[in-house]
Amino acid sequence: MAVNAIHLDRIPEFPYRHLWWERQIRRPQFAFEFAYVGTMVLIALFATPISPLRGAPEKALAVVQASPAGLAASTRGLVDILPGETGEAARAAWDVTGGRVERALDGAAAGLAERGRRTASARARLGRDLSATGRALVRFDFVTAATHWRDARRDLQTLWRDWRATKHADTTLHGR
Repeated sequence: MAVNAIHLDRIPEFPYRHLWWERQIRRPQFAFEFAYVGTMVLIALFATPISPLRGAPEKALAVVQASPAGLAASTRGLVDILPGETGEAARAAWDVTGGRVERALDGAAAGLAERGRRTASARARLGRDLSATGRALVRFDFVTAATHWRDARRDLQTLWRDWRATKHADTTLHGR
């Protein structure tokens, strides 16, 4: 006979419905309480001055926001610090390859900034008209809401027309 043998027929049944945890989960407030405790734990881990993971959100954001422009700028910085003939060869290769991409990205950024300036007034009007539409709908004033909705549609058409206007230089990689 084994010393460590377990006899399942001798283990008494345990009434699980009387467990504290089961009773807590079944309470309606449990979800709110659990969310509150989870939020406090996340704040303690990430947001306090003594938290162990204080710098993690910034690093994660930098990884998520990695863009071709940022990669081009960092690569350009690496090319600039190379010494001697290696640096000259790297700069020449950069001008042929990465430099073209960098110039295209700068042109695209300038084009987007120009479009943003060109459409600023239409975007402001669109925001005002959509807000007015929402306020009128909340008040159940459907006639006023329809009027503001019509104005918002016109603002959106103006915004799209201004956005598509070609007042910027060719920013594609194919234009040389």
